[in-house]
Amino acid sequence: MEVLRLEGVSLHFPAYGRDILKEVSWTVRRGERWVLFGRNGAGKSKLLEMAAGYIHPSGGTVARFGEERGDVRDTRRRIGYTSCSLRTAFPRHSGVMDVVLSGYDASIGVYRDFGPEERGEARRLLDAAGMAHLARSLFGTLSDGEKQRVLMLRAAVREPDVLVLDEPAEGLDMAAREDLLETMERLWEINGAAVIYVTHQVQEITGLFTMLLVLHRGECLYRGPVDGGLTGDMLSRIFERPVRVERRQGRYYAYIDGTPVAS
Repeated sequence: MEVLRLEGVSLHFPAYGRDILKEVSWTVRRGERWVLFGRNGAGKSKLLEMAAGYIHPSGGTVARFGEERGDVRDTRRRIGYTSCSLRTAFPRHSGVMDVVLSGYDASIGVYRDFGPEERGEARRLLDAAGMAHLARSLFGTLSDGEKQRVLMLRAAVREPDVLVLDEPAEGLDMAAREDLLETMERLWEINGAAVIYVTHQVQEITGLFTMLLVLHRGECLYRGPVDGGLTGDMLSRIFERPVRVERRQGRYYAYIDGTPVAS
């Protein structure tokens, strides 16, 4: 089942005086696990905003769940989204359970009473992520890594067809990043939704991911299996310096000018 199909989409902002995206085509099917990879400014976030219906393409077509003209509100309910910027969006006194429950309405805060089934699902996700002990905690007392994992559960609580994670590990230390990646794998095992994980860090690409879309200056350089695109030649072109890539025990490691990239 196709959940997203973008055909030759372009995005031109006159204020920028250039094309942000240039004829990008991309199809995501249910259950696929994609990495959207590229440097800062490559167009990754704009492509996601377009896919979710927040902005419209200057050219090309976007179909969500098989429809080009479906209800955008329904589309957004079927796409679970989180990013590192949401860590500061919730008041410090917000309860962890309330933050997870807010995912049902894609709201910042809760504005209604939730039924036993909804609360049960929130508790189930917290337990599956090994975070049940934080259910009564205040969001503001959590570490950045714990906050990001809670926000990931918020995105997954209504069992979306697509789970979009926009650079969720940004600013996390190594241990927090690994906890987050483990939580993500648990969520996928529970839900089986399509996953789109946005990053510019090679070391975040685990064995969970099978597909890769590489954006560079608004253009698609590669679309296909991870192994075929995450190469030294590809990364050298993107980062404009010699890059070597190694894969060990299902993880990728990059070296620039022979020096390991800090993990």
